[in-house]
Amino acid sequence: LALELNMTIPESLNIHTAIYSDNDSVEDPEFSSEDFEALSFFLSQLAPPVTMVSDELLTRYEQGKALFTEIGCANCHIPKLIESQHYVSYTDLLLHKVQKPDMLNRSFKTPPLWGLNYTGTYWHDGRASTINEAIQLHAREASTSLEEWQALSAGEQKALLIFLEHL
Repeated sequence: LALELNMTIPESLNIHTAIYSDNDSVEDPEFSSEDFEALSFFLSQLAPPVTMVSDELLTRYEQGKALFTEIGCANCHIPKLIESQHYVSYTDLLLHKVQKPDMLNRSFKTPPLWGLNYTGTYWHDGRASTINEAIQLHAREASTSLEEWQALSAGEQKALLIFLEHL
């Protein structure tokens, strides 16, 4: 959580992946133990987004869901991290190089796709205004999935978009 917020936390929390101090102008720790615990509790209580698909779109949704796995999207956007998980988040929470080589050479964490239809801009830095644009930005580790996407028929692409728009 502290890494996600890029804020320092007290060492007393004893979180091995945390940042305890940095060189900015804000006194460390930037986030108190109490605030950290409150935010952690709040986030743990949030319900996952509800998937609602109309009867008229259900067949296309199911086709898109199958294509999502077939073309390799589910290799990184894993529906469930563990089998006993009650919700589908569509992430592996790992870092991947998915930008074109001429872009910044950095890795991005696979974003959860749940609730994708409730978000505004897409891609890791928000530069895609549509889901289709975000798909087109995939490169390097995701280049095979992009090529598979581009090889789909227009109808298959639409079915996959329907699936993504209803997560």
